[in-house]
Amino acid sequence: MKILNQKNKQSTRELIGADTITDYSVKTNHNGEIVFYIIKPHNLAVLSPEAIMYRLHALATVLKSVEEVEICCQNSRESFEDNKEYLKELKASEPIEAVQDLHEQDIDFLDKIQLSMATAREFTISLRFRNQKQNEINNTIHRVEKLLKEQGFDVKKATKADIQRMLAVYFEQNITQAEFDDVDGARYAENIVEKEIEKEQNNE
Repeated sequence: MKILNQKNKQSTRELIGADTITDYSVKTNHNGEIVFYIIKPHNLAVLSPEAIMYRLHALATVLKSVEEVEICCQNSRESFEDNKEYLKELKASEPIEAVQDLHEQDIDFLDKIQLSMATAREFTISLRFRNQKQNEINNTIHRVEKLLKEQGFDVKKATKADIQRMLAVYFEQNITQAEFDDVDGARYAENIVEKEIEKEQNNE
């Protein structure tokens, strides 16, 4: 039997390259500190093509004016495409027609859920800082936030909870979890400690 070398195992943080998550940023091992802004477009479905182009030019103006800016777009809800493909394969290999109909109903159900979440996209502006002083970082953060608001965007600096949720969606498409621990099982351990303290107090 091959024995795995424990020293060569990497933690989750090492695998994704993150050192720690602060109240407003991710500090990475080799690529600096990243601050995130969540941008939510409003009523794009009812805007004219000219109005949408104006918004795009306004955003481009902000992006060109700040060297540290990066932009990404990701789902803010689960994707059911893999589930639907799996159900289609089951249906194709199923000899019983009644079971085939059940698989088709499951696929239709997932289609309806996906349709209701068709606009569930999250646009994120990120600022990556390498070797800058803290006052330089703060100045850039405030400047970008001001520029985005001046161009008419609804912008919010991501909190620690926002960043944890974004990483969960990015790495495993998990948004059903409402709360994330800094360490796995931390909240349960805290509950046990609190109960033990309460028990000791009651015994006194």
